[in-house]
Amino acid sequence: MARILVVDDEEAIRDLLASLLQADGHKVTVAEDGEAGITAARRDTPDVIVTDLIMPRLCGLEAIPIWRALTPAPRVLAISGGARHGEHDALGEAQRLGADAVLEKPLDLAELRRTIATLLVE
Repeated sequence: MARILVVDDEEAIRDLLASLLQADGHKVTVAEDGEAGITAARRDTPDVIVTDLIMPRLCGLEAIPIWRALTPAPRVLAISGGARHGEHDALGEAQRLGADAVLEKPLDLAELRRTIATLLVE
């Protein structure tokens, strides 16, 4: 099926999403932050990147424009549990930076699957 890169600093979320997406038949690569995610995406450009936004070293918001500049450009699904810090709307900012879709944590796994399926056919 599709090549999907999961980028999240929480190991439990990376493992959960990787297991779920592999069970759906996708080839999944994982990375622990935006920096590692950029390296992984440059090595083997994925069809879809599922990325957390708030991470150490390089956050998803900083990585999205870099991923979108890859050829071919992967689809980007931004996820975040800290989506709103005061006046800062991280998910809205992710969309402005080029994310194709956004979901708030805690994730509804059925919605995650539907969103990825939609991104793969658009």
